[in-house]
Amino acid sequence: MTPSPLEEQLLEDPSPQPRSSLRLELLAVGVVAVLLAAAGVLAAWHRYVVGLEDIGVNDLDGYDHDRFIQCTFDPLPDMPCPPNHLELPRGGCWLGAPLRRLLLLSDGLSSPQAEEAFQRILQLAADARHESADKRVVVVLDAAYSSWGASSPSDFCNMRTQTLLDLGASAVTCVVLDPLVRAQAGGSALAEGGPKEAFGVAMHAMDDDYILRELSQGVAVWMEMGSPNFLLASLRRRLNLSEQDRASQLTFEDVIRGRVLDGSGTFAYVGVSAGSILAGDDVSFIYPGFNVTSLGLRLVHNCSFWPHATVQNGDWLSIFSVTRHGGMTEIPECQPLVDFGEGLQYLEHCLPRMLTRNRSLREGAWYCSGQLHGYSKSLFAGLIFLIDMPA
Repeated sequence: MTPSPLEEQLLEDPSPQPRSSLRLELLAVGVVAVLLAAAGVLAAWHRYVVGLEDIGVNDLDGYDHDRFIQCTFDPLPDMPCPPNHLELPRGGCWLGAPLRRLLLLSDGLSSPQAEEAFQRILQLAADARHESADKRVVVVLDAAYSSWGASSPSDFCNMRTQTLLDLGASAVTCVVLDPLVRAQAGGSALAEGGPKEAFGVAMHAMDDDYILRELSQGVAVWMEMGSPNFLLASLRRRLNLSEQDRASQLTFEDVIRGRVLDGSGTFAYVGVSAGSILAGDDVSFIYPGFNVTSLGLRLVHNCSFWPHATVQNGDWLSIFSVTRHGGMTEIPECQPLVDFGEGLQYLEHCLPRMLTRNRSLREGAWYCSGQLHGYSKSLFAGLIFLIDMPA
């Protein structure tokens, strides 16, 4: 009897593989692919985290942390790096001065260069005092009273205190120069309680004598971001001291300017945004319509500073420089200006936006996020393939 075609097929392959067995094999292959993809994700994430630790982002908190990530991994294209015009006009800013230490920032400690500059300038000032381990910093919060970056001066105080201690400060003292704001900020912190209670207690115990003493013992003053107008008014208020006869006309501006420019190099000035503006000479541009002529702390003669500068600001800054007969220096985001005692210099923070596979994660975000997103897509594609396979 001649076998049928079906019987011949069964004789050749007596145990055909069932469809469910095929699905199991494909499922196993898919699981292996998913595991390999997950391993890739973990490896990329490990490199990402290690990169962050290497460049110092773990020393930062809040706004500084966010700006550091932005500047390090995805810098904004609003200003060429380095800028086409750092100084307007060329040579317009007179840089000669007694030994002077300045760190002028647009958006805080937003780059490895800014962190390193802060650490170095702090150490130089401490060494000049022959007290290398004593690196006390006074953080002035008056500008932050009108700032959008945090809900209160106490928030800024918490953020800066931890950051500056992590970067080498031996002690950080937050102060509010204006007595009315000091009382209000302290009262709000006490009413809120919790972590802010200590700030409230400190504000209520603070007076001008205390702030003056802290400024005399510190190696740096940190002038916080926010409203330059409010900060300038606070700096120029006549002090209410217990020994009025010795300094009846003294202001915090006199104290800070005197220490920065006394030629000893024992006191550094660190400005952020509003604080950087006030380090300059002519600050009339902080008033609407520029109808008020006003001077800053004049830490650099005949030179004004414009933080958050972009390419679009160039023409306006040139006009201001010409009409005011003074120099104008731009401070773009992510790119600090520093004077370690040798004249102003520009710390470039230029990062490529497109990176090859072999480039370091420290240099940008496109490689990092691209790899993570790529692995994630492979992972989900494998899962969807398995789920959608017909029965």
